Amino acid sequence: MNATQFTLLQVLSQLGTSPQSALVRVLAIDATTLSRTLRPLATAGWIRPADSADARETRWELTPEGLRKVLRTRPAWEGVQHDVRARLGKKKWTLLLEELATVAAAAQQ
Repeated sequence: MNATQFTLLQVLSQLGTSPQSALVRVLAIDATTLSRTLRPLATAGWIRPADSADARETRWELTPEGLRKVLRTRPAWEGVQHDVRARLGKKKWTLLLEELATVAAAAQQ
């Protein structure tokens, strides 16, 4: 699983069932990249299309196996983040987060 796939699973675990368009906005990625990211996660059985009142929009949800995957993977992910924060130091970590927020905001415009 790559970082984008894990992030998508994390977002779905936090937001719950979400329209594909909302995932594009939250992740600040284009629709094609999102579609390429969704495919292997669905094939693995970690996400599935959810019922939607609007047939024009696909909604996605975590499966029980997907939630288990997030819960099993999260400690390793948090460990990596802890290591990176420690290497960068508090000041550089804070600057990085600020810059990433700026980039994400610009991507959504």
